[in-house]
Amino acid sequence: MTGTGASTRGGDNPGPPPGAAAAGKNVGDDRWLDGHRQPRQVAGRHPAWAVAKETFAQPLAYTRRMVTFAATSPGVMTLITLVLIVAIGAAGFSLSQSSATRQDKLTQLITNTEPVAFAAHNLYTSLSMADTTATTGFAQAGIEDAATRERYMQAIQRATLSATEAAAGISGGDEQAIGIIVTVQQELPVYAGLVETARANNRAGNPVGSAYLAEASHVMRDTILPAAAQLFDHTSAQVTRQQDILTRPQWVPISGLVAALLMLVAAQIWLWWRTRRRLNKGFVAATVVMLVALMWTCGASFAMWYSGTRSFEEAATPLASLTEARIVAQQTRTAETLALVRRQKTNNAEREFTDATTLINNALDQYSRQAAADNHQLREEIQRAKNDVARWRTAHDLFTAAEKNGEFDRASAIALGTGEPPAADRTHTETPSPAQTPPQPVPSAVDAFDSLDANLAGLITHARTVMRAHLNTGLAATRLLSAVVMVLSLLAMIAVALGMRRRLQEYL
Repeated sequence: MTGTGASTRGGDNPGPPPGAAAAGKNVGDDRWLDGHRQPRQVAGRHPAWAVAKETFAQPLAYTRRMVTFAATSPGVMTLITLVLIVAIGAAGFSLSQSSATRQDKLTQLITNTEPVAFAAHNLYTSLSMADTTATTGFAQAGIEDAATRERYMQAIQRATLSATEAAAGISGGDEQAIGIIVTVQQELPVYAGLVETARANNRAGNPVGSAYLAEASHVMRDTILPAAAQLFDHTSAQVTRQQDILTRPQWVPISGLVAALLMLVAAQIWLWWRTRRRLNKGFVAATVVMLVALMWTCGASFAMWYSGTRSFEEAATPLASLTEARIVAQQTRTAETLALVRRQKTNNAEREFTDATTLINNALDQYSRQAAADNHQLREEIQRAKNDVARWRTAHDLFTAAEKNGEFDRASAIALGTGEPPAADRTHTETPSPAQTPPQPVPSAVDAFDSLDANLAGLITHARTVMRAHLNTGLAATRLLSAVVMVLSLLAMIAVALGMRRRLQEYL
């Protein structure tokens, strides 16, 4: 009773009425718990504001503290350090990746693209040589000799192998090149079949053999050789295009290094202005390291550009012109021999021969001008090729004169080198006096052509060797660039962090 009365007098809120505990589930009034169950709401505010405030309050507080810290000297130093580390890392990573990608593409150029172009070159020259040799063998009296037959078979085999090599190295997306190779592979058996039919008729003494040979030469010169020439031009253009792209300076990554270097210098100037200390060892070390990376990159880029320029001037251009000269020489020789087989010449034969020899001499002169002055061996090879052209010109003039006079035995002896022409034919047109030197044998057209073709082949091989040497020089210049730049960038980042660490410790 006392406890109850005291509670009443004290004005305390009375508890639940008696019996309410038992009946609380139905009639109990627990509204006094609402303040614990529902959050307090500010009048006029949407509940979403409270949720947003509760969600972003902590991040906003951190942001305010960071902004406040960034306004202080230690904060500015920390921010500068982070910016420099990110800039140096980004520049180094960009250049490292660019150099690695360029090295991979340059390796692909040396190991795949250029060999495919050379396989196309071999296909082109082998097909032309096969046509020349087949015509020469047919023009020989009786059955062709074993050496000529062997040369023809080797030319066909080289052409087949070169077509296979080119097809294996060409990517599946290059439909143009694949279509050209398919054309060559489809038409080559047709040509070989016509040649064999011509030989069979020639052995049997059937005059129709010359018609089959003319048709075979027509297929070669009008269908197969143009396709092979198109493939050679296509693959050579790919080599030139890739070489031009890969030897350009890496301007974008280099500009990143330059920007990082300028930021380092600007940071040191600010640090000197702020702390009145002229040099920061860490920043100086980072600047030196980045300067080394920049100079290394510029040196490698210059070596790449110089190698690419020299490769184009000393090898790529002469390689194309010498290849064209060799093909023209072979086709001219084929036309010369075919005229002997058919015992008739076209109206433009002499003009075509003159144009061919002029083109060959121009290609040799161009290569001679681009050859190094101290490369006496190369200049001697070029001079020998020029002498072969002159010998061929002399023999061809005599061959033409004999044909016009109807002296086909003499013309055959001059064109094919099958034997000495009659005595009257081996002398000059003027009768020599006893005081003059004995007359010299007339040059053989086949000997002059064979020597010219061999010399042109040697010059082409030399030009390709020079081009690959320059490409390998460019590859060597970029071999360590990617790893070196990445390591130097990491060292510069560490040096920046250590250099600023001492300045920050002064504020502790």
